[in-house]
Formats: sequence, C-alpha cells, structure tokens
Amino acid sequence: MAYHDELLSQVLQLVHVTPPTQLTLRRAVSAAYYAVFHFLIAEATSNWSNAPLRTSLGRAYDHGVMKTASNRILNAKDFPFTGEDPVVVANLRFVAQAFSQLTRRAERPSLSGIIACKACLRNTMACPAHRSRLSPTILPLPSNNIRRPAHQNALRPC
Repeated sequence: MAYHDELLSQVLQLVHVTPPTQLTLRRAVSAAYYAVFHFLIAEATSNWSNAPLRTSLGRAYDHGVMKTASNRILNAKDFPFTGEDPVVVANLRFVAQAFSQLTRRAERPSLSGIIACKACLRNTMACPAHRSRLSPTILPLPSNNIRRPAHQNALRPC
C-alpha cells in the first residue's frame, strides 16, 4: 500500500473515532493534508523516466512551494490555460483548491472555528444541515464562518 493510501486510511479511522475529540479531528486534518501532499508527489514522480531516482526527486518537493503553486493556479487571470481541455483545468483547480484549504487547516493551531456534528463525521457526505456549507476538501468540515461557543468541547448533533 502506498504511503498516501495509508495516510488516507488513518484519516478515515480518525474521523470515525467515537466520541470524536479535537485531538482526533486535528490529527485527521493533518493526515489528510499529508495524504494529498504525498499523493501529488507520487503522481508527479511516477512519470519521471529515471525510475531509480524517483524517490530522490520526491524528496525535493517542498510544502511551501507546493502551497504557493496551488494558490497561483487558482488565479484564472494569471493562469488562464487557454486552449487546454476545460475538464482537465477544472480538475486541476479543484485539486489545487483542496490542497490549499488543507494547508491552511493543517497550519491552524486550533479547530475551534469549525463546527462538526456526529452525522458529518460518520459519513463522507455532510448531514443535510451542513451539506450546503461544505468546502471541497477531503474531510467533511463546514466553512470557517460557522463558529461554536468556546465552552462547547463536545461535538453537538444537528
């Protein structure tokens, strides 16, 4: 099993921990970020013709550079991808946006700005109350504009 697949398995295990805690949610977000990071590296290096050096090439990738590149690709004015297949461009931008969002969430020291309910955590789809506020990330976490009181430590049902 590839490293990014192992990380994604860990994400799914952490998301299904009952009862969910801030620690397991933070670890899940972090593991999701690393799963995407290592998946992108694996895909990029798998196309390199010098197979024995693919691992060394993979070590050359940098988190900051990938974050900057992902953010730049999202700007349609700077990167219009004129003449390219629009489906491929849309998929590339979706991956870039997901990576960028996961980067921000992995860097954030606290998830206090994120509300999640048990139904959202049990499924990859959010519960009906939160579905419209989802951002396109691996984890079903609603947008940051939803706040819960700091004194609420446990996740509340919808």
